[in-house]
Amino acid sequence: MELKNPFLMLTVPERLRANKELIENLKVNAQHLITHFDLHATLLHILEDPENFVAKPVVDPNNATSILRPLGPAENRSCRDIPVPASYCLCEFDKEPLSPDNYREMADYAVREINRKLADERLAGVCANLTLGSVISVEAYTPEMVTKLYEITFDVHQNRARFRATIRGDVMVPSTFELTGGVDRINEYGKTADCIADQKPQMSPYCYCTGAKL
Repeated sequence: MELKNPFLMLTVPERLRANKELIENLKVNAQHLITHFDLHATLLHILEDPENFVAKPVVDPNNATSILRPLGPAENRSCRDIPVPASYCLCEFDKEPLSPDNYREMADYAVREINRKLADERLAGVCANLTLGSVISVEAYTPEMVTKLYEITFDVHQNRARFRATIRGDVMVPSTFELTGGVDRINEYGKTADCIADQKPQMSPYCYCTGAKL
């Protein structure tokens, strides 16, 4: 939950706490779907027109609007209306469990993507080349034939690191596989990535140090 949908808390400056429109907007908007695109729109609002809390929003291509104003058309949006990976919408999609035995190629694809990311960061050799261990679980976003979207959990041989990824594609055609969002590390990695912790901390979840120096 915290990884995909972190808690958001706002503190309203004292001089604005008597503004009924602003406070009402925040109360109402707190009950609706909010994205990081909205936070960007909110920061722009503060920079460009900080005293206006009643103007109807102009919805941009990302379906974003300032949360300090009425959401307008965005009030009734769903995860299907915003350019955010389905894995970030925790409650809106139904998923059906599938047998992991048929999805090793999909998990292999995710492992290759992790290794490619390590190589792009020039960490090949410093971090071990990961190899697939087992596929732990697979769930299809329903209806499977329409979405072709799967959440797959797997581990690798190196330190039994466990990951979860959301992948779109035809199971029978590996060339169609595509990550939607990143690959998340979902178990503890402790000190196994200490060799890059200072220089490239964002890669620590994927790195199993080989002993070579960065």
